[in-house]
Amino acid sequence: MFNCIRDNVKGCRILQLLWSDTLMRRAFFVLQPYLTDVWKLSFTHAAAIVNIWEGTSLMLPAVFQLLADKYLGNFKVVVTCTISSTLGLALITMSLPPVLGMGPCKEYEERCVDGGQKGLLYLGVALTAIGRGGLSVSVPCLHDEQSEGGQFFLCGMVQRHGSTAENLVVYAVGLVIISVISSWTFRFGFPAIFATFVTLSFLGWWSSYKKAPPKRKGSLLATLFKVFIAPRSRSGEENEASPEESSFLRHISGISINFIMLGIVSALGNTFFVEQANHMNRKFLFLTLPLAAFQLPMLIAAAAGPCLCAACAFLRCVNQYCKYCVPRCLRSIPAVLGIGAAMGHAILCCVVAAAVEKRRHRGPGGAVVETHATWLIFQFYLVACVDVFFRSSIESYYHARAPGALRDYHDVYTDFVTGLGYFSSVVLVAIVGRVSEPSWFEETVDGSRLDRYYWVLAVLASLSLVGFWVMVPFCIGKDVKPAAAHADGEGGRACCCFSFSR
Repeated sequence: MFNCIRDNVKGCRILQLLWSDTLMRRAFFVLQPYLTDVWKLSFTHAAAIVNIWEGTSLMLPAVFQLLADKYLGNFKVVVTCTISSTLGLALITMSLPPVLGMGPCKEYEERCVDGGQKGLLYLGVALTAIGRGGLSVSVPCLHDEQSEGGQFFLCGMVQRHGSTAENLVVYAVGLVIISVISSWTFRFGFPAIFATFVTLSFLGWWSSYKKAPPKRKGSLLATLFKVFIAPRSRSGEENEASPEESSFLRHISGISINFIMLGIVSALGNTFFVEQANHMNRKFLFLTLPLAAFQLPMLIAAAAGPCLCAACAFLRCVNQYCKYCVPRCLRSIPAVLGIGAAMGHAILCCVVAAAVEKRRHRGPGGAVVETHATWLIFQFYLVACVDVFFRSSIESYYHARAPGALRDYHDVYTDFVTGLGYFSSVVLVAIVGRVSEPSWFEETVDGSRLDRYYWVLAVLASLSLVGFWVMVPFCIGKDVKPAAAHADGEGGRACCCFSFSR
């Protein structure tokens, strides 16, 4: 019992690092309007900065998973990334004009921002992306390593289920704080102070953590390299990837091209949608709705995630204890339907966004008509549902179809594909801006025709959905049997669907 309590105390200190990441993402929700209102960047330029940060932080987990598994171990990765994230938030806070006063003045105006402050912010954004990418994969693993042999199953389940509630509470608290306080200094400074406190609390108990060495096992990134880049070693021998791993990775990579569109649609939430809200009427009764308040529909969608994960957990139980009740080729059907639902939400999100934006340009000659920002609630909710459905469905699909050695990498795969979508969004906006005549993208959203861009995304998302349904029979029809050493419920760390969601 004493060991159980000790392990859970250490687990709480480790999970606090994810709370810091949660607050940081709440603050970065308003990074787009900061860059457009204070720096006076065009909204497409500001969106490119935000999407590159988001895409980098989502693609880096694959790299850090490789470093943790083969070279450094989870503890070293967590320490390095925690310091990187905290330092990045501190640099972003110091880049604000009133903090260091490096510019000609201390007001939140374009003339008060010089090259040094811009350099601090860019460096801070890069460091936070590195920190976020490493913490997302290493914190859950380090948490699991602190329990001796994992024998405290009940305590572990409570810890995992509680972490979801804790993250939602921190999400809500951060939302309220950032919404009530309108100062840019506080919006970015509060997450920096909290991150510093959490980091010092974590490092202060350095000697109490188990510092397990790297497992020297391959990661998803290493296996992909063996399957696609180096199918044979120099000696002519086959690569180390098993036939089951090679088969699964080839078919999941084949249909992944259709998932990039989900990342492109998700990239709208923190960029174009926020910029629309920033230029619409936000007065409600006697109050003006803060921009951060539009995260509330996203919070509601995120809270529905555990309900989807419950279905995912049920399917895992079927896979483990009822192998003869459901044919293996049918176990992935619910996951496939969930992915289809994510794509359907992406199409609906783009259609709704186009309709709302068209409403703003229904005046003579396409003039902007004042529209209340509450119309945006639907598209904020739908864009969050895209990510919730996609993550839950991919986890269920991995547990139903993937060999045991790859089953724990569903989050890394989902992040990587979504990150590709964020980078693709930057490229797509640049291409559409050059091809359209006159350009659909001006300096501000009021002079732009985002409704036309949203219709293009709706068409592309529809084509991706069709492509997915065309390709999926060739994938789920292949019976990828797990190796004997990795039977269902064996050969991998215990992974809970409820635990560490982004």
